[in-house]
Amino acid sequence: MNTIYSLLKMEANSQEDILHKSILLDASNRVRSMMLLYDKLYRSENTDIISIKDYFPTLISEILNIFPNHENITTDINVEPVAISTKILSSIGIIINELVTNSMKYSFGEGQSGKITFHAKIQNQILIINYEDDGIPIDPTILLQSTNSFGLNLINMLVKQLKGIVHIENTNGTKYKIEIKI
Repeated sequence: MNTIYSLLKMEANSQEDILHKSILLDASNRVRSMMLLYDKLYRSENTDIISIKDYFPTLISEILNIFPNHENITTDINVEPVAISTKILSSIGIIINELVTNSMKYSFGEGQSGKITFHAKIQNQILIINYEDDGIPIDPTILLQSTNSFGLNLINMLVKQLKGIVHIENTNGTKYKIEIKI
């Protein structure tokens, strides 16, 4: 995976076309989030489950560090120490990657400061993820079920695959509430 990640980054850095560069960087970030999960699994005694408290904060930090303006972004991360299946966790990791990437690319302009809030807890066998940024809100005409955005389509597809639901709100930034039965 590290080889694939490195190849994608090298190809992205060789691109002059902004769109192609962005696509390759997004792909490399998705691979990186999977690398982080596999690294956690490799270091874990139990490879079937991992604590979300050990995974989510590190993943968010790794994704943020990829962006040049990450120093302007503060975070409020609160995750309960609950272990869940690595199969479910890998899909959620990709969802989180898309959420953070979208915030950094579209909500916060160059040099703009902002805040990302991420809270995750288990309630009645349901993983509840609340993610929000206080940047430029998502366009209210974008529907999660019928958008041309690869990232939003990926979020929608993965949440459906996990038999979950996602709600989006666009006041004072963009807020996502994702519920997945564990």
